[in-house]
Amino acid sequence: MLNIEKLVEIKNGETLTSSIIVAETFGKRHADVLRAIKNIEIPDGEEEFAERNFAFGSYKDSNNQERPMCLMTRLGWEILVMGFSGKDATAWKIKFARAFDHMAEQLQQVRFAEEQSKHRFIDAFIRDLGPYSKIFPSSFYESLYGLLGWSWYEGKHSHPGYMAHLTNELVYTKVAPGIYEELNKRNPYQSERRRRRWIQTRLLTDEAGKVALKKQIDFVTETARWVASLEQLRQIVELRYSSLFSGSRQLSFLRVKYELVGN
Repeated sequence: MLNIEKLVEIKNGETLTSSIIVAETFGKRHADVLRAIKNIEIPDGEEEFAERNFAFGSYKDSNNQERPMCLMTRLGWEILVMGFSGKDATAWKIKFARAFDHMAEQLQQVRFAEEQSKHRFIDAFIRDLGPYSKIFPSSFYESLYGLLGWSWYEGKHSHPGYMAHLTNELVYTKVAPGIYEELNKRNPYQSERRRRRWIQTRLLTDEAGKVALKKQIDFVTETARWVASLEQLRQIVELRYSSLFSGSRQLSFLRVKYELVGN
């Protein structure tokens, strides 16, 4: 008999069960469970329900053969087993419901711990307002001007609005996860002044925030000098960011689905 602790799992921030477990616990053929899922009649206007609550994919059996399977959320599971009847079926419904509740509580605790960790992470990068110091060297702007084919002269101080857009896209959003959003929250754009109250760098800590910012500035500056286009620069900057921080991103249920089907 299956250990009830294995009924539900947390996968990428979702509480899920599988067609294999449903078949085993409710005493049904796995093929019949898959057929039942596929035969669920989705009302007009609710097509997104199946997309969000069922993820068809495959697994390898004991003979290392690919076999079909389906992951499902609690809501998907509830719709599936609604028609299962009998005392044993009811007993398993109760066990599943308790398992989903238990794992939901665990997930809430995990999310709380992650939120606390996120706050500590952000606090390492962002502080209360500090003194101004120049962070962006003229070489940063010179390299971007050159890439864009714009004229440049030493001592240039004012830049087009598009340059501010690129600075946000290529530098501030790539310092570390959540930092750009937190900077904007603490230092919002003031429409009446047509700018932010403070220069963003004044909110970055010396120990981590400015260090990470300078590294990103240096990377963009050097890369912009040899790439052939702005699009190439964007791609390389994104690759660097993903390689540094992809482990900190949480996948959604839809991402799980796409992983299962190999997209």
